[in-house]
Amino acid sequence: MKKQLVATILAIGLIFSINESMKANNPKGNDLLTGRWELCNPDGKPTGNPQVRQKVYVKNSYVVLEVDKSNNTTFIDFVGTITYQDKDSLTETPIYTNPGIKHMLSQNFKFSYRIEGQYLYLRGSNNSFNETWIKVSD
Repeated sequence: MKKQLVATILAIGLIFSINESMKANNPKGNDLLTGRWELCNPDGKPTGNPQVRQKVYVKNSYVVLEVDKSNNTTFIDFVGTITYQDKDSLTETPIYTNPGIKHMLSQNFKFSYRIEGQYLYLRGSNNSFNETWIKVSD
């Protein structure tokens, strides 16, 4: 459990350092996107399951976590960078992954997105990911 906590802290620290280093190169972004989001069912309702996927966005970086709320544990899926094409489209590029999904490294996943209230809608433009997320913290 201590290893997972240390790994999570390191990943979040990495996100913030990547974010700071990329500000000059990628000044766009959406402050409303910043925060921690939880994957919902396609109808926009939380899963109700204690094992959930969460995504944490900072200005130009993100991390995807598998969270077990019942045990207060987490597993990191991947850490990546965000590039904004315009006000409603972005590209996510994983730069670190867990060993089971290394095939995702350095791929570019393009999305159109919109934020309505506490919901984030991501629609893949070069991939099949169509996801609804609910904001759980800023």
